[in-house]
Amino acid sequence: MRRILITSRIDELAQKYDELLHGRTQFEHNGTYFEPIKRIENLWREFGNSSTVIMERRKDEGEIYVETEPTDRQNLTIYLYNLYSRLDAGIASRHPSVLLKEVYGLEKILNQDGLKREFSINGRGYRPLKDIINDQLQYPMVRKWIFPEYASKIGFKTCVYCNSQYAVTDEHERGYYQLDHWLPQSKYPYLSICFFNLYPCCGSCNRMKNDDDENNYACIYAEKESEEREVYRFTIETGSLARYILTHDVNQLKIDFDPADETDVITPLKDKMHIDDLYQQFKDTAEDVVWKRMAYDRGYKEALCKARLDFISSQDVKRFILGMYDGPEDVHKRPLTKLIQDVAKQLGVI
Repeated sequence: MRRILITSRIDELAQKYDELLHGRTQFEHNGTYFEPIKRIENLWREFGNSSTVIMERRKDEGEIYVETEPTDRQNLTIYLYNLYSRLDAGIASRHPSVLLKEVYGLEKILNQDGLKREFSINGRGYRPLKDIINDQLQYPMVRKWIFPEYASKIGFKTCVYCNSQYAVTDEHERGYYQLDHWLPQSKYPYLSICFFNLYPCCGSCNRMKNDDDENNYACIYAEKESEEREVYRFTIETGSLARYILTHDVNQLKIDFDPADETDVITPLKDKMHIDDLYQQFKDTAEDVVWKRMAYDRGYKEALCKARLDFISSQDVKRFILGMYDGPEDVHKRPLTKLIQDVAKQLGVI
């Protein structure tokens, strides 16, 4: 995992995405209109309309059905108005640090227990408020038809968490991956369509992370140039490397998985996603790098550089030797790039 710097180009993509949320787009293949902000506005106005009948099902009191009290209804209307006003003001394109502040602000009005309460509006079926909000935000359309284009333009091609599986978008803007919510959709439905809260990832990581937000999952985005981009680093454990060289038994290799700096942000990646255990299955990939170190000494690399054709750069020579992208900014382009680059740096291949 390597953080992506939010550049002006990425900010422009986020702004275009936000403009789409403010509009009214019709999808040709099913005729459905995409207008999430307008739908949230309608929901707010429906709650605020005195002629709307809003009933609540209270399971904790023995499955009783009661009409929402005026004061309670007013608080719900205030919450929905605040949600609408934030969306209308562009929360969907705001940076991750701003999203965290919005969580604090909205939860002061209505906490997660309040979002679990079940309501019926004008006789429609009883559903938790969080599900009602999710329906109006039309997240399934975002996942299937809208966000894949932006994920492709940002440059995501692998799972942002494990970097071991592809997460690509084809030329028809179909995404071959799942979308994780950095701040979980089940707990913060109002952030379910926010640009910087959507992470392309593999099914395994998405399933194991689930709706966990108690652990400090590292944000994939860096908001400042000065922020550390590396989240974790792979190395071959020194003793295991020595045993491998003596035996040529790949099972002797042990891949270490450590934080890239002094901050402990990889604990949930170990405890919940088991990335350290996952990468023990890629010892043969690390072995390939060991062999490259033995085969491509300094003299060989210098000879390659001198003999290269005019259209082949020194960067191309490094990529040829590594058999993989060698730049840290390219980590998200191909599975296992992080492992290969880290071990290559450890052994002096690049």
